[in-house]
Amino acid sequence: NIREAARGILNEAYTDKVSYMEFSCCPILHTRKGLTMEQVVDFLIDEVNKFSQNGHKDMLVKIVLLANIAVLSPIQVHEIAELCVNYMAKNDTVVGFMTCSREIMGEYFRYYEKTFQYLRANHVPVTIFAGEKETESVHYALVSGYARRIAGGFKITQNENLLNEITSHHITVLITTNSYRSESLIKNWHKSPARLMKDL
Repeated sequence: NIREAARGILNEAYTDKVSYMEFSCCPILHTRKGLTMEQVVDFLIDEVNKFSQNGHKDMLVKIVLLANIAVLSPIQVHEIAELCVNYMAKNDTVVGFMTCSREIMGEYFRYYEKTFQYLRANHVPVTIFAGEKETESVHYALVSGYARRIAGGFKITQNENLLNEITSHHITVLITTNSYRSESLIKNWHKSPARLMKDL
């Protein structure tokens, strides 16, 4: 099922003329029926390699390991971080670590600090979901989580100082939106060139 889903996503993106894709997956969520996290990642890497070898070299695909903060414990999040470091050391298909689904508020960030310090020490690019309900979570993501990118960031525009900090440091904010402005920018595209597909 994992292989079939990966093939379907890759083929759909190729049909839509996507040139670069970061395929995100939360491997621990696929271990309930006897698979290990390593097997899940190996399946994805194999499918990405087969895809590239079968005449799709004009679409670059990389894998980002995802930690769903809403359903995983801090210990499980750290396990995914360790997996990410191990795979980045042995191949160039896995390229980063990302959190999703829930922002980490200040009082809870201490449970994740060792994980983000570990990722930083191993030079892993980190994307943290923040700014959903509180702008404070963006500050924690940047300062204590060493995030290079922010996912979500819905509240960033409500704080002028934070918005200035994000823009002056060239921090990327990953968003999905159907606003009039974004729709007008891509009105001549068959499908949106910017899509965020996450395995939650």
